[in-house]
This record gives sequence, structure tokens and C-alpha cells, in this order.
Amino acid sequence: MLHLLREASIDRAVAAYPSPEGIIARNIATMEKLGHTGYQALLSED
Repeated sequence: MLHLLREASIDRAVAAYPSPEGIIARNIATMEKLGHTGYQALLSED
């Protein structure tokens, strides 16, 4: 999976998000909760 992000887009998103410093921790928690099977299900959705 590859994400290309423009710096201006990131700046706008961070400014609009209430607590951007917690994004990484929430993403990790979500992935741990989903597990391999849940993640594969997300990738297979069209």
C-alpha cells in the first residue's frame, strides 16, 4: 500500500483535527483490534 500525501493537505488536516498527536496511537489500536482477518476484509471490500 502506498500513500502519496501533499504537505499542504497534511497541514490542513492537522489544523482541522481536534487532537492530531493521537492519530498514530488510534491507528495502531484500530489495527490491533481488527487483526489480520479484519484487515484483509477491509482490503477486499469494493
